[in-house]
Amino acid sequence: MADTRYFTVDEANTLVPRLEGSFNRMMQLRGELRRAGAELERMGEQVDPSSLASEEGPPELRSTRGRVRGLLDALSDELSDLEEIGVQVKDLDTGLCDLVARHDGRDVLLCWRLGEKHFEFWHELEGGFSGRRPIDQTFERTLH
Repeated sequence: MADTRYFTVDEANTLVPRLEGSFNRMMQLRGELRRAGAELERMGEQVDPSSLASEEGPPELRSTRGRVRGLLDALSDELSDLEEIGVQVKDLDTGLCDLVARHDGRDVLLCWRLGEKHFEFWHELEGGFSGRRPIDQTFERTLH
């Protein structure tokens, strides 16, 4: 991947406030989406792309569909904003994400979850959350 963005630990840590804000907004949007989806189902409407695209039905139904579309767009925008800066969102429910870094001459992932004050863990590209290891002094903390 020629356009992979690599992060040092220090660079990753400067993103923590932005990540906290984004994940909190996405969790709020998902809650609103669940409520609006339940509202559509109470109205007898399936929550699927063809239903959401429909402009048919009573005003309340059309309004709720529009709200769902707006919430989906807002959620998509938040995800896109993070992906643009190199964040790999792994789990919206727990606020889990990764950033690509270099360690011992290979690509690895710095791992962060909502609630953590800093990037404190890393794992191999295929390791996943269960393979997290503490970041120690062997990591480059700044670019050379």
